[in-house]
Amino acid sequence: FLRLRETTLGYHGSDPDFTPLTEIRLGWFGPTNLNDPLTGDLWWAASLAIEEANAQSHRHSSFPPLPFRLVPRWAVDPWGSGVSQLTRMVYDEPPLALLGSVDSATTHLAEQVVAKANLPLVSPIATDKSITLAGVSWMFACAPSDAAIARVLVDDVLAMLNDGASSPSCRRRRQAALEGKAVTSNQYPVSSIQYPTLPQCLVLLAGT
Repeated sequence: FLRLRETTLGYHGSDPDFTPLTEIRLGWFGPTNLNDPLTGDLWWAASLAIEEANAQSHRHSSFPPLPFRLVPRWAVDPWGSGVSQLTRMVYDEPPLALLGSVDSATTHLAEQVVAKANLPLVSPIATDKSITLAGVSWMFACAPSDAAIARVLVDDVLAMLNDGASSPSCRRRRQAALEGKAVTSNQYPVSSIQYPTLPQCLVLLAGT
């Protein structure tokens, strides 16, 4: 049987014929509401990058000066109509690459589409490490995994515990939060570490 974690799929490009290109389209799988407190910054950053790229427009390149354009697709229900719209865009208005999505769950949806379309996918924010374990070599994750973030967070919390004095009430809350005797990664192998849960980390931070 095929061991996907030990096998990397070959990448043959999204489209062998680029001669009819009149613009460089980049897909965006995510909301486009700048006022959204959770995703507005992501859309703003992607739009700004396109504006800056167009302002420089192959200034030092041998390629013809084609404009960049973001092609967004999204829906309130990304698991239903959202991914359907994305699939139609990929094949009807094919971009050269896809950006997104705004969390790990919806990035998995985009990955299912690009795996069959041979389309590069760049995820700016997804932290689920399984996204890059599917053997799809044209899937790129920019953010560190949840496990890597948790190690840094826990080590920082434990460092604060060791550095400063605290009131008796804070010490009692910290003792309760540290039930399980977590240790830092620079003292023991990662496999032997028992990290506090996120609620326990929040209790620790609140008491410092």
